[in-house]
Amino acid sequence: MLAFRASSSPGRRVTVKKRERDEITESAKRARIATKEVETDPRRLAWRRKEVSYGKNTLGYDRYARLVAKADRKKGDPQTPDITRKASKRQFEGLLRAWRRKLHEWDPPEHKNSQPLVEPLVEPVVVKPEDSAPAHVCPQVEDDGLGPDVFCLAAPEAPTVDPIILPKKLPVVDDQEEEATPGSSDDVLSDDDLL
Repeated sequence: MLAFRASSSPGRRVTVKKRERDEITESAKRARIATKEVETDPRRLAWRRKEVSYGKNTLGYDRYARLVAKADRKKGDPQTPDITRKASKRQFEGLLRAWRRKLHEWDPPEHKNSQPLVEPLVEPVVVKPEDSAPAHVCPQVEDDGLGPDVFCLAAPEAPTVDPIILPKKLPVVDDQEEEATPGSSDDVLSDDDLL
């Protein structure tokens, strides 16, 4: 690119060559590539990997990957964020949000009366009133005049449980005899010796 600069003398022009814009951007790109910083924190990398996998597990990403070959992808298409790029959490979350927004453009179109895109793993069960278990009948209780009975539904009979068998008699220890006995076994194991 040539630019003309006016000189102090009226009839004279001086040509000055300026650097082309492409030259500047290429040199800047080379400088950025040479000094590219890489994220090394394992916790941060694991979090980023998990967030990217959430995005890749969407219908939009699946549809985009099937319909657009890698060689045919353009500048405006969704590009998976680089998890090793050195960026703050807020910056990386911004990259993720932008990527996910672009992926939503590739979500399959929704039709009002269409079948679900993914078949359910378990078929839904419709419970009819006649199929439900019979309700338990409340035992007849005298009306005490205090309102409806709270314990109206009777639970099914509980299985019988054997009674707990306790030892016949525990030996009784006399506390006064222990205090009077010098050099008991408790004295050997006490924490006072450790101080």
